Amino acid sequence: MEENVTTEITTQANPPLSAEALNFLNIAAKWAKFLAIVGFVLTAFMIITGITLAFIMKPLETQIPVFAEVPGFLVSLIYLVVAVISLLPVLFLNSFANNVPRAIKRNDSAYLTKASKSLKNLFAVIGLLTILALVLYFFAFLLIGGAALMAF
Repeated sequence: MEENVTTEITTQANPPLSAEALNFLNIAAKWAKFLAIVGFVLTAFMIITGITLAFIMKPLETQIPVFAEVPGFLVSLIYLVVAVISLLPVLFLNSFANNVPRAIKRNDSAYLTKASKSLKNLFAVIGLLTILALVLYFFAFLLIGGAALMAF
């Protein structure tokens, strides 16, 4: 005979966070805010550089022959694409930095959930960008290795 055994799982709707944990989160949010501001400034510099390169590459192509080999719009486009890609993790970091103090001040788990989601998304984006960089490095080494083998 089979017995129906049910196990009750008790979950606490709002798990309590200690004062020390809240303090650590608050400190992490302050550092995240600092890093987000630096990220926004660096991204703005990259966008300005990309737009500036679009205008100054053409005159430089006539003066410096090496610059004529690579189209100026391509260099500008690469700068702008990298700037947009680097903006995504900064936005998630900024969202984390904004939601943690709100969660602590208002004792609201919804803001803490938003902050946790932003942090998860930040790590996911950085993980994907790391995988992309490793793949690009792998293909670059293959290309350089192939070129080195063909030189001999």
